[in-house]
Amino acid sequence: MSNGKIDLIWKHNREKLTLFFSDIKNFTNITDSLEPEDMANLLNEYLTEMNDIINKYQGTLAQVIGDGLYIFFGAPQKTNDKNHALRCLKMAIDMQAKMKELNRKWFDDGIDEILQIRCGINTGMATVGGVWII
Repeated sequence: MSNGKIDLIWKHNREKLTLFFSDIKNFTNITDSLEPEDMANLLNEYLTEMNDIINKYQGTLAQVIGDGLYIFFGAPQKTNDKNHALRCLKMAIDMQAKMKELNRKWFDDGIDEILQIRCGINTGMATVGGVWII
């Protein structure tokens, strides 16, 4: 708030977006069996690999909460394409393939639990833009 006024930071727009969410199945249970350092290393490696795939398909990583990823396509920069849902789907397929590679590596590193990611994808109209900043 500046001088008793709320400052608007973005104009609202309705855009067609594709939203993606993923998490690692049973991650909380799996982390209980790992030392904190091993869990942090595993999660950092996972997030680094997933971020590379997100960038490959021009997704926007909006939020990371633990092992959960929230990604969208079509904003903040409009991509002027009609295939962001297809790019998102291809990204999800690549993420699944990368998890198979990571599981083999982690098994060799002594982690015998197989990690699986669950993915949700939705395309539709959404309001894009900020509301206000104090």
